[in-house]
Formats: sequence, C-alpha cells, structure tokens
Amino acid sequence: MTIAILGQALLLLALLAAAGGSIAAFAGGRRLTRTAYDRVASSDPDTSATGDRFADGAIRALHVVLATALASCFLLLMALAGANYTLDYVQSRMSSDLPFAFRLTALWSGQEGSLLLWLTVLTGAGTLMVRSLRRAHVPAALLAHAVGIVLTIATFFAVLVAIVARPFAVVDQLQRDGAGMSPALQNYWMAIHPPTLYLGYVGVSIPFAIVAGALLARRRDDAWIATTRRWVIASWVFLTMGLVLGARWAYEEIGWGGYWAWDPVENAALMPWLTATALLHSIMVQQKRGMMRFWNAVLATLTFGLSIFGTFLTRSGVLSSVHSFVSSPVGWWFIGALVVLVASSLLLLYRSRDLLHARHDVDSVVSREGLLLFNNLLLVALALVVLWGVIYPILTAAFANQRISLEKPWYDFFATAFGLPLLFLVAFAPIVAWQGTPLRRVLAAMVHPLAWSLALGTVLIAAGLGSSPAGVAACCLGMLVIAGVVGDVRRSLHGRRISHPEQSAVARTRYVLARNRRRFGAWIAHAGIALVVIAIAGGAWVDETNRELHAGDVLEVGAYQLTYREVERERTGERMRTRAVFEVRRGDTDLGVLRAGRDFHPASGEVSNEVGIRPDWLRMQDLFVNVDRLTEDGVVRAQAFVNPLVPLLWLAGVLTALGGVIAAWPDRRSRSGSDRNLGSGVEAEQDAVHELRNGVAAPRELLSGVRGTAVGPDD
Repeated sequence: MTIAILGQALLLLALLAAAGGSIAAFAGGRRLTRTAYDRVASSDPDTSATGDRFADGAIRALHVVLATALASCFLLLMALAGANYTLDYVQSRMSSDLPFAFRLTALWSGQEGSLLLWLTVLTGAGTLMVRSLRRAHVPAALLAHAVGIVLTIATFFAVLVAIVARPFAVVDQLQRDGAGMSPALQNYWMAIHPPTLYLGYVGVSIPFAIVAGALLARRRDDAWIATTRRWVIASWVFLTMGLVLGARWAYEEIGWGGYWAWDPVENAALMPWLTATALLHSIMVQQKRGMMRFWNAVLATLTFGLSIFGTFLTRSGVLSSVHSFVSSPVGWWFIGALVVLVASSLLLLYRSRDLLHARHDVDSVVSREGLLLFNNLLLVALALVVLWGVIYPILTAAFANQRISLEKPWYDFFATAFGLPLLFLVAFAPIVAWQGTPLRRVLAAMVHPLAWSLALGTVLIAAGLGSSPAGVAACCLGMLVIAGVVGDVRRSLHGRRISHPEQSAVARTRYVLARNRRRFGAWIAHAGIALVVIAIAGGAWVDETNRELHAGDVLEVGAYQLTYREVERERTGERMRTRAVFEVRRGDTDLGVLRAGRDFHPASGEVSNEVGIRPDWLRMQDLFVNVDRLTEDGVVRAQAFVNPLVPLLWLAGVLTALGGVIAAWPDRRSRSGSDRNLGSGVEAEQDAVHELRNGVAAPRELLSGVRGTAVGPDD
C-alpha cells in the first residue's frame, strides 16, 4: 500500500510540474521572442539557459518530471520484482512462477506500465534536447518554445498515468497469485523490442518540438537544423531496430513461417519510419540548398502524428492484432490528442508560411536535390498507402456496418510499385551532384553497377528462379544499389589518390572515411537497405510442405529430410512443455535434432507455439518447423519451410541501423562547434572540392562522377 500511495503521489507531482512548466515555457518563449530576438541560449548548464525566469523555470520543471517519472518506474519495478499483488498492474501481469527477467519486462508488457515508460523516455529525451540546443547556441526563444512543446506532450502522458490508466491502482480483492504474463510476451526478443520501438516513437517528438519551437519563435534562419538532423537519425535508428526486432519476435513466436504480415500494429511502426526516412533525406536539401523548408516542417509533424496514431491503434482495440493491448478508453484519449495536434499544426504552419520560403529552386531534374525530392514523394506516398490500408477497416465498419480489411497482396503491390523506383533513386543519387550533373556522366558512372545488376538477374533466371519477376527485379535493384555504393567508395578513394599520390592506400582510406563520416554512414545504411530488400525478395522462393505424421514418418522439404521420432513432455515451473522430436538430414549429412511443439501456461490458461528453427548461415537459409496439432497417441501435423535469405535479413537490419549510428556520430569539428548553423562538414566539403580541382589531370572515368561523390561528410 505504501508503494501505491508514494507512486501515485509522484505521478500527480509529475502532472503538476509538466502542466505548470509548459505554461511557463510558452510564456517565457513569447517574452523572449518579443524582447530578445537574437539572444542565444547559454551552453553552460550552470548558468541561466535563457535569461528569462519563466523559461528557466520550465527547464527546471522538465527535470522534476524526469525525476518523478524515474522514481515511479523504480517503484513499479520493485513491486513487480517483489510480486506485490496489492497493485492491480502486478496482479494482472505476474505470477509466482514467472522468471525474474520477465518480471522486469512486465514494466512495458501492460498498458499502464508502457505509458509510464513513455513518459520517462520522453522527459529524458527532452532533457538531452535542452543540452543539445544549448551546445548549438540556438536562440533562447526557440529553446523555450521547444521545451514547452515537450512539456505539453509530457502533460498528456502524465494525465494518462496519473488519472486514466494508473499503474499504481490498488486491487479490489487481494489474490494469493497473479494472472500471469501472456506466453507471447515471454520471449527474449520482447525484452528489447518494445523499449527500442518506444525510443523511436518518443525520439520523433523531439524534431517536432524543435521545428515547432523555431516556428513559434519566428525564426527565419536554419540555426536548429543540425541538431534536428541528429535527433531524426537517432529516432530512425531506434525505429529501424524496433522493426527488425519485432519481425524477429513474430518469426519465432507466432509460428506461421514468416516475419511480416502487414498487421495493423506492424504498419503503425512502419509509417513513421518511412516519413522519418524522408525527413532524414530532405533535411540534407535544406542544409545544402536552403530548400524544402516548409516540407521539412510538414514531415516532422507528420512523423510525430503517425507515432501517436500508432499508439492509438495498439491501445484502442478498434483493430485486431497480436501486438495490441486490450481495448480501453485510453485509445480515445489519443484520438483527442491527434485532433488537437492536427488542428494546431495546420494553424502553426499556415501562420509561419512566410518563414519557410525556399531560398533556391530545383535547377535540374538530374540533380541531387531533384532525386531527393522524388525520393521523398515515393516514401510519403507509400506511408499514405499503408495508412489507408490501416484505416480502411475502421471506415468500412463505421459507415458500411461491416469490417473489410485490405489483405497482404494489396500491400505487396504498392510496396513493389513504390519500393523498386526508390531503390533506383538510391543507386543513382550518390553519383549526381547538387545543382545538376550531365546525364551522360551519370550514365557513364552507372555502367558497372548496371552490368552487375543485369548479371545477377541473368544468374537468377538461369537458376530457374524467374517465376517471380518482382523478386528478380528486387534482387537486381538491390545489387544495383550495392554496386553503386562500391563505385562511390572507389571514386572517393581515387580522388584522394590523385590529389595526394604520396599517401599509402591505408592512409587514403582512413582519411576518406574520417573526413566523410556522414557519407560513410550513408554507404553502410544504403547497402544494408539493399540487402534487406534482397532478403525480403527471397520470400518468393520459399519451399513449404505440411502433412500428418506418425512415428517414423519422413517429411521432405527442399533438400532436407525430417524423420519424426517421438513426443517429449515435461513440466517446468511455469509451463507444461510438449515437443515433437525430428531427426534432420540434408542428403547424407546428419544435422542433429530439431524440436517443435506447444507450451501450456497454467497461470494464464494460454497455449503458445514453440517453433524449431535451424539457420544455415553458409547457404543463408532457415529450416523452420511448426507443429500445429499434436494428439495424445503421438500423431502430429507438421509444417516445414525452407526460408531463403532470412538470416541475411537480420544481419542487414543491424547493418542499416549501424550506418545510421555512424552518420549521427559527431566528429571533432561538430564537437568543437563548427556546425552551429548549417551543420558540420561545410569546411570539409570545400577542402574536398578544392583537392579534386587541383587534380586537373584526373582520368575521364573519375571526372564522370566526381562532382556528386567526393564531397564533404554531411553530403
């Protein structure tokens, strides 16, 4: 009872601090906008951040909300670890036989705990935002308004956890044991997938806060753009890893042989990733050319709005999904938040339209900014198509009294229609310079990548895999991107060799990577995306079989032979395990034993699928076995799949996220403050261009692509 009282008191204090702080932040921001337009925030955290007592008080209020949220999380973790069944949250998600690790992950396995975690992460990110904006020496009015936006969002979540969905609510009747955790959540991937995705969801609120803060402060400059870019990359990295980890969880836990089903909640996580990817690229155009400024403000708002919409889907119960929480009134609070967000954002954008004029126009379609514009349009179009697919069942249920869902083929069609041209743009963009490159030079630089792409397509068709034209096209375009990245690296190294022939190959490589960190990260991320596409295309050539088996029967799938031997039954502390045992062979090679079956969880009364997976990293494929029926006399019905390139998918996902981390990692110039206004690397770009201009005797194959490739690290 003490924990309940203390926890509830902390949450009420967080609500008061967030609400009061948001009012003070906007009041201070308004005064700073009027009286000290050019005053910058102090980079020294020990001095006044803004010089306005209301704005400084709001920053202190943000710290109070963070401290109270952290303390509340700690109290809830103590209650979960100690199985304190006086709390309704603990009783409904815990049982005495639940392993200790899953007791801790129960913090985010339920609605109330996950909302508390969201509030904690949001205020932690807001505190880091304050520090990053101070270091960037942005105007004090911008900082104050950005803090006000973060505290307003925090107020909304504080209302939810303090009043609507209280994690410290006390049970009506004390029970000796809890209801237990859902078997689907008792998976090690679920220990890291939800918090990773939350970091991405919460992360996109920071770019929105910074952009909205700049508009509220009536700023015409781009002083905030470099800091915003890092936050976009950071949230994009977490969204990427959240999607990959979620796909891995679905692959192991649901038992249908796949990892992506266009489930509404999967789509809810994909949509902000798509728009964040678009924002990440369009920010480059604003940094380099002063263009797409209004579009970037729209994208930042849209990305944050989609993260709120995704949260509504998981918590409202309007759509059925294995990822959703139970239906509750919380979902409709998010609808109210969305309405307020859309209305206020449209008003702010309209009011600020005079601040967001582009400084230049697109000079040529065959230019870096032109291709990035097309890139943005395709990404946003795909996000809107997915959004329509998600809301279509809701609309048909509301207006036609029947729920009609758009199925996987519909999504696959548009993913192919928009995704393949996107890959084409990714392959060509690094070769094209800002302000334009002659088409003949672009085509000359793409000769080798196109040759590699066509060679792969020829090999696939010759191997009898031409039955899926979309799969072959995806693999070819993925190879085109990878070969383009390799060519881009080669041209950058070649330019350095011409300007500094005395350097060794190792020294030249170290220099190019060190001075082009953003570009290095982009190389890795683009190669990772290309490998993800190739891995997904492997799903076109899955081998599948299923049949009923008696002991001694052999199930053949692909090149594998599975001999069904027996059924094993075992009772552990929290579950009853039943496994069918298969001996696996590939030709004359004995590959050992594979087990698949089901678990019964007495505490919750639920049954979970437990699949058998044998990855083959050499052949880049998985043998996947699922038992969907098992009788008392030992007869089983087994499904077996050979899933090509699935191991590659997990590696490629990590590689993609790693590229983002490298691109966001600050170099020495950015740490010393050289990117305060337009972002790091301006001097480095000028140096690189100067080096290439000194190499007048560069061969024709280098000059064909040099304008668009060997440039600075923020390119």
